[in-house]
Parts: sequence; structure tokens; C-alpha cells
Amino acid sequence: MKFVIGLVVALLVIVGALYGLAKAKVLPVAGIAKTSPIAKTLLTQLKLLPPVQKKATTVAASTAASPAAAQIDPLAEQKAQLATAQAEVAQEKIALDKKMASIGSLPAPGPITQTAPHLVEIYEAMGSDDLAALFAKEPDSVVVSALVAMDTKKAAKALAAIPPERQVKLTALMNQAMATAPNTPPQPAT
Repeated sequence: MKFVIGLVVALLVIVGALYGLAKAKVLPVAGIAKTSPIAKTLLTQLKLLPPVQKKATTVAASTAASPAAAQIDPLAEQKAQLATAQAEVAQEKIALDKKMASIGSLPAPGPITQTAPHLVEIYEAMGSDDLAALFAKEPDSVVVSALVAMDTKKAAKALAAIPPERQVKLTALMNQAMATAPNTPPQPAT
């Protein structure tokens, strides 16, 4: 039994020493890997050999054209991959720009008429949910006119009760309407 334990310990010491020499690049592991596919697999799993990487087609073309350049620039493969990725991003950007151009900008708001003061008072007296239901049936220009004329806090509550997609559209239209309207002081919140 002592003999077997001694033999196992001796083998572990030898394997450890070989591993250390290979890690320190004293042993020619690349030459050993060339002679035996099993040794190559084992050395790769022990991380004594770098993993086999697939080269991009652009790298293969550039190294075939100038093998000396590939030896000079160790980052040639990564640069080629980066160039390929940049080209793909540029193509996606062009496609997105075309899509954005086809969508266009927000439609110009209809003529903003002034909502009658009495009607604004009625809107302000209504609950925000009821007002949102009423505004759902009204055209955007009417809703924008009413919201601009209403008290700020009450308009905010009414706008909050409107579905989010329409909130965005109405807010943009309100911004356009207020930017093009003659300078009128904002109504104070009560």
C-alpha cells in the first residue's frame, strides 16, 4: 500500500513539474500538439495551448495578401472584426434614417381655436376620468385648445388620465401651439 501511495505521489509530482514547465513555456507544447491530436486536445483543455479560433474571412484575405503584415500587427484579426462590425452599424444607421424619413415628423396641428371661457370652466369642473373620456372623442386640435386654456393643475390631471400614446402626441402638439401662439402669460395654478 505504501508503494502505491508513493508511486501516485511521484506521478503527481512529475505531472505537476511538467505542467509548470509547460506553463513557463520551457517545454515545447506546440510541437507536442502537432504530433498528436489527443495531446493537442489535452493541452488545450489544460489551457496550455490557446483555444482554436475561427478567423474572419476578411482576416484570411488580408493575411493571404500580406502574411508579413499579420505577423507585424498582432491585433489584425480584432481590427478586421471591428471594421466589419462598424460597417454593419453604418448600414443599420442608414436603414433607420430611411425609416425615420418615411415616417416624417408630427403633423402640423390644426388651427388652434380658443375654447370658450364658459366651456373651459365646465371642463375644469369635470373629473379627470370623465374629461379623458370626453377628450377621447374629440379631435386633437380641440383637446389641445382646451388643455392650453385650462388651469395648469386641472389640465395636468386631465392629461394624466389620457392613454400614454395620445399624451405624447397631445403634449407635442401643445408645445407647438404654445410656441407659435402670441405671447400670452400662463394662467396661475389655483
